[in-house]
This record gives sequence, structure tokens and C-alpha cells, in this order.
Amino acid sequence: MKGYDHLDMKDDKDLLPQLFDKIKNDLEQMIPAKPNLYGPSDGVNPASVYFSWSDCSCENCGQVTYNLEVHQGNTTIFKADDEVGMLSQTSYELANRLQPNTTYSWAVFPESENGIWNIDVDFKTFTTGGSLSNSQPKADFIIMPASGDSTTVFTADASASSDPDLDPLEYSWNWGESAEFTSWSSFPTSMHTHIAPGTHQVTLKVRDTSGAVGFCTKPVTISTLSTLPGKTASPGPAKGSMNQSINTKLSWSGGANATSFDIYLGVSPALSASDFRGNQGSNTYDPGPLEYNKTYYWRVDAGNGVGVTQGDQWFFSTQPPPPWLAYHYWDFDTDGTEGWTARNGVSEGVYNREYWIIDPVSDPASKSGIISAPNLTALYTYNYDTIEVRAAVQSAFVDPLEAYLLIDGQWMPPIELH
Repeated sequence: MKGYDHLDMKDDKDLLPQLFDKIKNDLEQMIPAKPNLYGPSDGVNPASVYFSWSDCSCENCGQVTYNLEVHQGNTTIFKADDEVGMLSQTSYELANRLQPNTTYSWAVFPESENGIWNIDVDFKTFTTGGSLSNSQPKADFIIMPASGDSTTVFTADASASSDPDLDPLEYSWNWGESAEFTSWSSFPTSMHTHIAPGTHQVTLKVRDTSGAVGFCTKPVTISTLSTLPGKTASPGPAKGSMNQSINTKLSWSGGANATSFDIYLGVSPALSASDFRGNQGSNTYDPGPLEYNKTYYWRVDAGNGVGVTQGDQWFFSTQPPPPWLAYHYWDFDTDGTEGWTARNGVSEGVYNREYWIIDPVSDPASKSGIISAPNLTALYTYNYDTIEVRAAVQSAFVDPLEAYLLIDGQWMPPIELH
């Protein structure tokens, strides 16, 4: 029987490249990933050296274990499988084995559950410090839950991390979706939601006050969503609400397993693509100023990786316009004889930032008007703001006026000015 040699393999690769690539990819999914080596760093206290590296899981690896080797020159100082057995964690503390001010090299060889090794690994060097030098902090954390989907909020807690010198620690996280770590924080917890399915390597980095760092990596598995999101509910404003402010913001609840929401808002009961206002992840939406005395129809569709669930259609009506809406803005000038002006309370003997408006009886534009004074102070002081209505060119009685105040976007009931 003729054997199958490398020439046959080359012929098959040329004739059946897709099959060859498929076999190659399948084999690669059985070999543990190459580890990234983190600590220790230079200057570490030799009494307690903490080694850490990345998780090396692969799709068909099963449980991956690790063989840590530490060398001084050509001499092996430590080999895990000979002394303590294969390691199941991605970190190991080597105590009272290394010398001060000495350079060492180290590597980690991962093995799959089926006995397949990855020996294509890198060695990394470090130099210990003196016997009284700063000790490296030990990073450790738990992640809850250990698996979920794109709607799951994961919480990582690094409270189990410690420092041999009892220095306070800072924490930084990489959630396995990019090369970036979060900013340093004194809080040991972090929360995150993964979007892409698969196994992500979550890495914790801790730092003590002397700058020494420690690492720890653990996997989290994200499964593909298999169900559509639930329907949105509990609209705000409530369905059929009347006299709503033109500055109304929309809100809703529901949408179980939703990762985003499509928002539709319009003035026709038949909402269409032209009423689409955008897609977002939060359950509140600010449409901006609406029109007075209008009925608005709106809908929120919940979506995720499986598809979109169309929501119910809701509606509400805005308030009628206030009576001053059609009024003109009163004229103004800057010489103080008519109109409005700012005057200095110290030099002119009047209240600080006093505003005048002309006599509405003599105003040729309108007998009513709007005063725009955006810089009025909100605090009561001796230098408070005033708005005065005075005769423009003669001393005359001015009938009582009604003033409407806009406070935080809401119009207050009128107050009478005498």
C-alpha cells in the first residue's frame, strides 16, 4: 500500500485548497493559543515573585493547563510539572527561590485537555531587585456571571487582589475586545457588556504606589442570542396623555434581551420610514422642542442580534400655545430714555443691572410684548435685578400688566405688575 507523503499533501493543497484550509483551521482550533507574558517586572523583590500570563483557551482545547519554566542562564530554576504539577490558573507565585539583583528568563507552555502542546512560545527576562526592594502586587478577581449573551452585564471584582507591602492598589481592566485598558481607578469593581459572541479574555492590571504591577486573566464566554427581544412597554408620556409640555422627553421600559431601540415619532397615525428618529441603546429620547397643540404618534422597536420586535404605537398631545405667543418683542435702546437698558447701581444710584421697557401705551408696535433678559440672577441679593415698566416720554399711569415667567422650560401662571 502506497503511503501518504509530503508530495501527496502538496498535490492535495493545490487541487483542493478549500478542503486543505478547512483541515488546517480545524487543527489550529485544537492547539492552545500562544500566551502573552505579563509579570514580573524588573526590580521585583526576590522573596516573592508573581508570574502571570494570558489565558490560552481555544475552541476545541477543553481545559487548558500550563507548565511554567524559570531559567537562570542555562539552568532551570523551576519547572511546574516536575515540582507542583501542571497549573490550572494563569498566575503562580514563586516564593523564596530567586536571588537578589539577578536576571532570569521564563516561559509558559500550554497543554490542551487532549494532550496537545503549544511549544511555539516566547521567553521573557526580568531582573530582581534587592532583598528590601518593593514587592510585586498580586492581582486576582472574580467575574459574575462566567457566561452570558450580548445583553448580559458582567461584573468583575478585584477585591481579592493584595500587596505584600500593604500598599494601596489601583485597578485597570481590559475586557478582551481591544488592546486598550481602562483608566486607573481606586475602585476594585468594573462592569461591562460584550457584544460579539465567543470567548473573551478579561485581564486585570493592578498597581501599587511604587509603580509595581501585577496581572490576572480569566475567560468569559458570550453565546449567540437565540430569541427575539421582548416588546417595549410603559410609555412616557402615557398613551393618550393631553396637555404635555413642548419639551417632553420620551421614555419606555421592557424590551427584554434588547441591545438597541429604533425610535419613530411623527404627527401621522401611519408612522413610516420618514418618521424614524434613530437607533440607540438607552430607553429615553429627547426629540427637542415640539409644536404646540399637536398630537404626536410614536413607537419604539426593540432589537438584538436575532432581529427586531415591533412595539405598540402610542400617542400624546401637547399643550395649547400661551396667550403671549403672538406678541412682538418690545423695542429697546441704550440711552435710558425709553426701551430697556442696563444701568450701574453704584454710579447711577439704581439697582444693579436694572432693565427698562417702554410704555406699552405709547409703543407703536404692540400693546403687549416679550422681554428677553437671559442674564437675570437667580439669587436674592441687595444688587438684585429688576424689570420696570415706565412711560416712555411722559409721566403717565400704566395699567396693570400680566407677566409670564419661563422657569426651567416651564411657563408659570401669570403674575400681575402694578
